[in-house]
Amino acid sequence: GGDDEETEVVVVVEEEETDGDEVEAEVEAVEEEESVAAKPSKEEKKDIAKPQITDTLTCGEEESVLVKAHGRRIGRKLLLMAEKNLCLSFKQLSKFSLAKDKVMTWVHSRPEEELNELLYGAPNRNNYAVALNDEHAYLHVYKNGGTTVNRVTKQGHTKNADLENRKLFTTVRDPIDHFLSGWAECGYRSENPDEDPAFTLDVGIDQRIESWMDCVKAFIAGGKKQCTNCAKHSFPQANFMLNPDEPKWIHPSLEMVGDLKELGGMLEIAGFAGGLGSSHSARSASDNAIKVQRYPNDRSLLSDKTLQLICEFVKLDYFLFDFEPPQACVDQLQSDMSMIEKSSS
Repeated sequence: GGDDEETEVVVVVEEEETDGDEVEAEVEAVEEEESVAAKPSKEEKKDIAKPQITDTLTCGEEESVLVKAHGRRIGRKLLLMAEKNLCLSFKQLSKFSLAKDKVMTWVHSRPEEELNELLYGAPNRNNYAVALNDEHAYLHVYKNGGTTVNRVTKQGHTKNADLENRKLFTTVRDPIDHFLSGWAECGYRSENPDEDPAFTLDVGIDQRIESWMDCVKAFIAGGKKQCTNCAKHSFPQANFMLNPDEPKWIHPSLEMVGDLKELGGMLEIAGFAGGLGSSHSARSASDNAIKVQRYPNDRSLLSDKTLQLICEFVKLDYFLFDFEPPQACVDQLQSDMSMIEKSSS
């Protein structure tokens, strides 16, 4: 059916194809904590480098190392992830913890026009989270398992205003895969895909993706009069984490970011003992023949120009989360990344 701003959006969890391109955590030497008697002088402190965004730790670090790098609260969450062998999620939270403040400081230093192109409010404000218990709620990033969480927890959505004091957690996936998954979802929902330049098979996939990008950006600029409300499914994942009450800032209650592939383990850490359950089978786009045939989530089919177009749109996801961009995008992202590190030094 049609999309409506106040209508709860139904999404399906999709399993990512393993392309052998996943990021390996960079192993960085971490110095032992200074003893009280050996505190550095003011001059020495100037020479102590702040943790860099790329300084992600390994899944087997000791608690003292994690606490030193991330603080006690996040350090203990990371330790719990490591104990449960959720090493993909460990990398996501480690990167997010180090990057969040630096990236947001850089974003807010940009000219207003650029700021508004990067942050444009929480698209999920009407179905923001799923309350698991009195302590945790799952922040709903479209195309990242929201319907699965609804189903296994038997809980509906909660608006931000009704979260009370719950801490939020969420899961993320490869930024390009997420964008393409949104395109496929909206193409599948389209009533007349053959008449839409973003979905018709009369043109090549690069042209279709370019048309879809134009549609998504038009929606951001002018709402659903310019493009289908479904366009929100392709928004960068970072925008779903913005606070509906302060839409230019990440929600202060967001405590954990994990990897979609470890959704079950993340639910367990948040206190939902059943996880996804042994009998649960996540719905996958690979089971949907229409999506596979018409809207393939396969970056190898895309030109470098198209990959660069998507990377520019979803670049906050690459800055905040631990995913490796395609080679075609490395140089363009590195330029901004250098500015982020420089602005926070």
